[in-house]
Amino acid sequence: MKRKKIIFGTIFSIIIIVLLVKQIDLGRIQDFKLKINYPLMIIAFLFTFISSLIRAIRFNYSLAVRLKILDIFRITLFYNLYTRLFPGGIGELTFPYLIKKNTNQAISTGLSSILLTRIFDILVIALFLGGGLIFFSNIDIENKKILYIGYFLIALIAWLSIQYLNKIVKVFANLSNKLVSDKNKWLKKINNNLYSISEALKINKKKKKQLFITTVLFWGSNFLMVQLFCISIGLAISYGEAILIASISVVAGLIPLNTIGGFGYKEGGLTLGLLLIGVAKHDAVIYSFLIHIVSISLALGGAFVGVLLDIKSSKVLRKSLKIMIVF
Repeated sequence: MKRKKIIFGTIFSIIIIVLLVKQIDLGRIQDFKLKINYPLMIIAFLFTFISSLIRAIRFNYSLAVRLKILDIFRITLFYNLYTRLFPGGIGELTFPYLIKKNTNQAISTGLSSILLTRIFDILVIALFLGGGLIFFSNIDIENKKILYIGYFLIALIAWLSIQYLNKIVKVFANLSNKLVSDKNKWLKKINNNLYSISEALKINKKKKKQLFITTVLFWGSNFLMVQLFCISIGLAISYGEAILIASISVVAGLIPLNTIGGFGYKEGGLTLGLLLIGVAKHDAVIYSFLIHIVSISLALGGAFVGVLLDIKSSKVLRKSLKIMIVF
C-alpha cells in the first residue's frame, strides 16, 4: 500500500511538472531576464537563520524540559531540511525522533511539541492572511468580507484547539483504553503515549503567551524573507503578497500524496500564489521552480551549519564523511 502511494504520488507529481512546463513559452524564455540583487539575497539568506533561531526558541518553550539553545537550534536546522525533503508532512515526525535521539526525552514529548506548534501556526497564519487582505486593492469589499469570515473561523478553531486539545486527546485515550486489549502490547504502548501527549499539552497562560509571540515572530520573519528573496530575483511583491504566496506553498507541501522534495506540488502552490497576485503565467512557473530549488538549497545549507555546531560529536557528520569516501 505504501509503495503504491509513493508510485501514484510520483506519477501525479510528474504530471503536475509537465503541465507547468507546458505553460512556459519557450519562444519567450530568452526574454526572461533574471536580475539578481546579491546584497538583498544575502540579507534574505540571513533571515532564514533568524527565522530558524526563533523557531528553535519556540520549540524550546513547547518542550517539557528545555534544551541548550545551540542544541535545539541544531535540531531545528535538521528538522527544516527533513520537512522540505520528506513528503506529505512525514518530515514532521523527524522532530520527535531527533528530540529522543539527542535528549532521551520520550517520543510523546516531541509529538506534543509538533502538534502544539502547528496549531499555533494555523492561528497565526490565519491572522496574517486576514491582515494581508489590506494590501489587496483588487479584491472587492464583498469578497474581502467572505475571506475575513473564513480566516476568523480558522483562527477561532485553532484558538479553541489550544484551549481544549489536551482534553480531546485524553478522551480519545480513554476510549482506546477501553477498546484495546492488554495482550496487544503495541497498541497499549500507543495508548499510553496518548496519555503522555495529553499531559504535555497542558500549558499555562505564560507558555501560551510565549508560544504565540514566538510564532508571530517566526512567521513574520519568514514572510519577510520570502519578500526579500523575491525582490532580490526581480519579482517585486508586497509583504501581503509574500504572505499569500508562502501560505499557499505551505498548504501544498502538506498534501499526503506529495513526493520527496515536494517537486510538482510546491511549484503548483507557488504558481497559484503568483498568479493570484497578477504575475504572468510564463513568469510565475519559472519563478516557482526557482524559489523551490533555492528553498531546498537554503535548508541544505542550514543542515550543514547544524553539523558544524556539533562537529566533534555529530554522528551525522561521520556518516556523511563515510558516504563521501565511498563515492
